[in-house]
This record gives sequence, structure tokens and C-alpha cells, in this order.
Amino acid sequence: MPISIQLEDERRRMIATATGVVSLEQLVTFIRTQRVGARQAYALLFDMRVATVAFTGDEIRQLADEVGARHKRGERRAPVAIVTEGDLAFGLGRMYESLVESEGVNYIGVFRSLEEADAFLASS
Repeated sequence: MPISIQLEDERRRMIATATGVVSLEQLVTFIRTQRVGARQAYALLFDMRVATVAFTGDEIRQLADEVGARHKRGERRAPVAIVTEGDLAFGLGRMYESLVESEGVNYIGVFRSLEEADAFLASS
């Protein structure tokens, strides 16, 4: 599985680590199956540093639309910090962050280091 999950119940945090090639379909499946129930209240550290993105800007818009629709239905989630090192993935992540912010979702951040991401989650 290209996205593995580790739960830190004492910190109410989920760590998702993506490896290999990750598609939009895999991200949507992750959201629909792992960010549900009590896990919605867990802060999410999504580590994509060793993953290769296999989606386009248009697909990022689709993902942002889905997250925005969930937000508008009243589905609230804990903060999300996405960590990536590659320029393409970072750029797509920042695009995603901007698109969801325009939908009223202001708890997602994109970072280049685990330390920045951890600080974001700790302050949220």
C-alpha cells in the first residue's frame, strides 16, 4: 500500500506516509476510509517526502472541491500538515492549500520539513 498509517492515540495524531507513485484516486480513498469517525479529530501529518505525485493541477482542484464540500456539510477535521521535498509536489500542495482556503478550510498547511509541519500541528 503506498500510504501507510500510524496512530498516536496519546497525541491524537495520525501519521500517514506515502511511498512510491501516489495517484489522486489513492488520496481520495485515504480521505474516505481513514479520515472518518474518531480519526477526524486526529491531527494529520501526511509525509510525502519519498513519494512521487501522479496527479495534475486539475486533479488537485477535484480533491480541493471534495474537501470543500465536506467542510460545507459541517464535517470538521483536525489540522493537516503535508510534508514534501520535491518542487512539483510542493507546488501542487501549495495550490491545494490555496484552493481549500478559498472554500473556508483554514487548517491545512504544506511544508518542506517535518519540524515545520510538527510546529504547525502543535500550534493548531
